[in-house]
Amino acid sequence: MCVLEFVCDYLNDESSPLQVLATERLPQAYISATTYWRPEGKVALGFVGSMLNEADKETFKSVCDDAIAELLENGANEEVLKAMLVSNQFSDLMKLDSSSVYRSLAEYMASSWALFDERDAWKWDVEFEKNLDELLTVENLNRAARQYWSELDTAVLAVTVPAPGLKEKNDAALRAKLDEMKANMSPEEVAALVEKTQAYHAFVEESNNIIMPEVLNALTVDTLPEEVSYKPASETNIGGVRVITSEIESPLIRISLRTDTSAIPFEDLFDFYEYVY
Repeated sequence: MCVLEFVCDYLNDESSPLQVLATERLPQAYISATTYWRPEGKVALGFVGSMLNEADKETFKSVCDDAIAELLENGANEEVLKAMLVSNQFSDLMKLDSSSVYRSLAEYMASSWALFDERDAWKWDVEFEKNLDELLTVENLNRAARQYWSELDTAVLAVTVPAPGLKEKNDAALRAKLDEMKANMSPEEVAALVEKTQAYHAFVEESNNIIMPEVLNALTVDTLPEEVSYKPASETNIGGVRVITSEIESPLIRISLRTDTSAIPFEDLFDFYEYVY
């Protein structure tokens, strides 16, 4: 993980220049920014767009170019960056509860070694995460963006378009290839292949029966425990903004808010915001 990857995370936030411009110019599309580590250890910036028409390619390019230009000119928003830090810390806590945490670590150690030709490259990420609060600041994020993206001398725009009937064409080619392979096999080879296929399907079915038994003890509402906890909250008004404050001890929490907006005119709904910290 590097600061540039967090710059991409920032661009993928719904309030970033990239997402705002995408909503304005290509509301039907999904556009995201990402980094690609090249074999020589250099990082490349990429934008991916889906739900687009072939004729949208110039608009897509303008969204990406203008988003970078705005980020370089105005810098990052500190509140969005704080929210990203909290989200990243929460994700790190959840990773420790994963049943495959050691396998994921082993895979990352191997891939980082191959990418950077350095056996201990995975430790760089660990040190970065440990000092994230100090490293991921608005100043560092803006400095990284300006250092690496101010003069982008190489850009490639690739457009992939589905061809009508391509799936049917590929299926027919595969069928012809399999028929040719079968014609060149002896009856004994065909019988052995059929036997192996049957054994594989039997193994899969047996595994599914172990993982998903036919009879499960289904839970009902009556059998579930009911637990409702209430936390005290204070309410203040700051410059016309209603502020509700409540503190809890748990580091892991999910908050769901439901607000009645029936009294707000439809044309004013886009200016209505709720903030949760």
